[in-house]
Amino acid sequence: MRLYWISLSCALLSAAQAQGQYRFSGDTSVPAKVPVVKLSLQPAKAPVPALKFALLPEVRELRPGNAALLYQRAQAQEWWGFFYRLPEAQKIHEWREMPLQKMPAESVKKVLPSGALREIDLAARREFCDWELTERARMEGPGLLLPDVQGFRTYAELLALRARLDMLDGRLDKALHGLQTGFAMSQHIAQAPIIVNNLVAMATTQVMVNQVEDFIQLPGAPNLYWSLVDLPRPLIDLRRALQGEKLMVESVFPAIREALRDPEHPPISAETIAKQYKSLVHFGDGQNPSLLSLAVTAARIEPQARKHFLAKGWTAERLDKLPVNQVALMYSVALYDRYYDDMYKWHSLPYWEARVGLRKAFEDFAAKKQSDPEGAALTAQLLPAVNSILFAKARLDRRVALLTVVEALRLHGAAHDGKLPNRLEDIRHVPVPSDPVTGKAFEYSVADGVAVLYAPPPAGEIASERNAVRYEITFRK
Repeated sequence: MRLYWISLSCALLSAAQAQGQYRFSGDTSVPAKVPVVKLSLQPAKAPVPALKFALLPEVRELRPGNAALLYQRAQAQEWWGFFYRLPEAQKIHEWREMPLQKMPAESVKKVLPSGALREIDLAARREFCDWELTERARMEGPGLLLPDVQGFRTYAELLALRARLDMLDGRLDKALHGLQTGFAMSQHIAQAPIIVNNLVAMATTQVMVNQVEDFIQLPGAPNLYWSLVDLPRPLIDLRRALQGEKLMVESVFPAIREALRDPEHPPISAETIAKQYKSLVHFGDGQNPSLLSLAVTAARIEPQARKHFLAKGWTAERLDKLPVNQVALMYSVALYDRYYDDMYKWHSLPYWEARVGLRKAFEDFAAKKQSDPEGAALTAQLLPAVNSILFAKARLDRRVALLTVVEALRLHGAAHDGKLPNRLEDIRHVPVPSDPVTGKAFEYSVADGVAVLYAPPPAGEIASERNAVRYEITFRK
């Protein structure tokens, strides 16, 4: 069961490294330098039709079938066994990160598993993607194995390398087709009630956004303003994944859940209670608690638990009929429900609005851990880092919004003799998006023919590569 939580931690760490971590006001860690991304661009009008270069396949391009089958087919050992035996396979991340003109094209061509990538192209253009994980999560809970999900990171790296090869060869249509595949694959990865899936989807989407950044700098690159606007908002929707966390917990404590829903539920047997208590070892430090220690802990929790249920309308007579261990565990699960929902409820609001509520929820739970450490212990073990997850989502949407502004600049330049606007308000042809992280306009200035487009950190945070982005933009003929 601990494998799920290990996977979640790894996925969250990767997403944080790629997109930045949520940090509350008052963080006094030493700030890292905000990197500068320099973009050399040509002004460009919008294509006709406007979505000629869409970044996701349109419905008319989709074919019947479940994409998951083709993604699994793409994992055939015959393709990947050969790939992983190549020494160059260890260099794909390095190649993707280096400047486009310095990428060793011939070496890249040798490692691309064309058969696997073809299956991914086909999968990205299927009508739906069903991983059949909801019932598995219900039955297996945190014991659910996810051996295939992390492999999509490699898929994204290889799709990016293939698109970069097409960019180098001037095959812009093919490059965009590959980017479509990557964006669609990321949407499919997220079609599961599993946070790990969604974090991996954010990471693979980030890889594709980076390639868009390279693409728009190519000579003759079409303007992608409307293609970027056409992407979903939020780019990765966390609703199902965050609700899936509740499903995972419910699978561990089914009898407790039933007792919480029905005050007249008969007492749960001592054997069942002991089994469910011992299942907590998979969420904690790996130590298997003794029945005696569990009984002692339950006895310490029980007075606060009784107070809680009496306030909820339970009678003292009813509580007296239940084992102490049951009342304590019911209370612990009820606290999880409360504090998880206090954080979850903010997910659908814009981040700059949700951030204040998230911070308050975080502080409330921190106070609860201080006043009732044993009652809150279960919640502390099971509660995912909702704040970091929502910030990762907002950071990804910010990247898309920034590139949308960049493309609006190119539209303006095409209509004004190749000149940058002095202010973002001077862009009249299209709306200029606000920053999804702060809710305010991006900061913008022009000096000596160089435009600076800056996305600052949230209020009260120190600027770093994790929470701020800076573009320096020049127009070339």
